[in-house]
Parts: sequence; C-alpha cells; structure tokens
Amino acid sequence: MVVTIFRHFDFADLVGPREEIFTMSLFDQSEYTEFNGDHVVLCHEIGHVVVWFHFGEAIGPLKWRRNSGGLLMPSVALWPRSCGIERLYLSPDYAKPYAERLLAGEITARRVLGMRTDQICSKGLPVERMSNYLASELAQITETEDFVNEDIVKVLKLAFNNAQSGWRAWVAERLGQANSLVDENWTAIKRMAQKLKRRLPRDEKPCVWPGLEMINKMERY
Repeated sequence: MVVTIFRHFDFADLVGPREEIFTMSLFDQSEYTEFNGDHVVLCHEIGHVVVWFHFGEAIGPLKWRRNSGGLLMPSVALWPRSCGIERLYLSPDYAKPYAERLLAGEITARRVLGMRTDQICSKGLPVERMSNYLASELAQITETEDFVNEDIVKVLKLAFNNAQSGWRAWVAERLGQANSLVDENWTAIKRMAQKLKRRLPRDEKPCVWPGLEMINKMERY
C-alpha cells in the first residue's frame, strides 16, 4: 500500500456541503494536563490490560520510565495471540476487540477524573472538519510522525480499514463497547491500581512488571 504524506492541507477546500459534515461530538478537542498525573496514567494502562485480558489475549510486560520532565512513560506489549500485527488491521474479528482495548485506556482515565466517557480526545486531528467521504484523507494524515503512535490514530485506522465511509459509526460502537467493558471490570482496575501505584518509578530508572504477574493479579480480582 502506498501512503501519501500531505505537506499542506486547506481543509476548508476539502469539506463538502454543510449537510455532509458530521457534528463531531464524539471527539473532544480539548487538551488535558490532568491526563499526565501518575495515578491517571497508571489507571489508563491498567484499563488497556484488563480489557485485553477480558478477550483472552496475551499480556506482555508493562514497562515504566520517567522522562526528563518527570512524567510517566508507559509501554506495554498487548498483541493478538492468533494473528500478527500485519493482519490486525485487515481482520474484522481482531479489529473490534483491538480498538476497544485501545479506547479502554482513555475511558478509564476519564472515569478516574470524573469526566464524560462518551467522547475521546482528537489529539489535534481535524476530525471536526471531515465529512465521511473524506475519511481516506484523514487516514493518510495520520501516517505522519506527529500522530502515528497515538491510540486514537490506531483506532481511526482500524475504522477506515473496516468501515470506510462508515468509520464514525464504527468508532462510536467500539467506544460504547469499551465503556461497557471498563464498567464491568472497574473493581479490578481500581484494586490493581491501588496495589501497583507504590511500585511506580521515582526517577528516570526504568522498571518492568512481568506480564505473568499482571495476569495473576487480574485473576485474583
């Protein structure tokens, strides 16, 4: 697949008639520094892990480090057991649970902060200006370096590949399912966060929590 990187866009020239433009209440365009707090970041990652465990998928090690500014920088290996990453975006059977796992992190963070969970942050993407006919253009923009590692970008790519012009409804459905899963597993998420917060790194020296240990805790709760 050839991906074109767009150097300049005038989105005002791209959008269609006004009635074709969605009211993108699904996306929150605000930026929240509260998402960077230790407890919120911890719960965000546990939300990912618990929902992926719910689907019976593999849990790899959860790695933590702090950047030079003192913010937590997590990394966790959560991939499907039965297909490689190259097939993930092409298989509807895996795309839905994977997207719900991705969304579960922010949903958990929002719930911890007392925020509404029927929205997700757009991370600066121009989703509010896009009609459903222009989903492919947005998909190409998300390949740029500034966006490629964001959870919402991965969800959008899954939506484009599996629903094309129906990408927004697909994302909304996944968001609803992810909310239900977080709600169903909320007690486990809270208990794990309470137990693990004391083990977060205090400086830039990284630490690793083995996947098996995470599984044992989830089974206990």
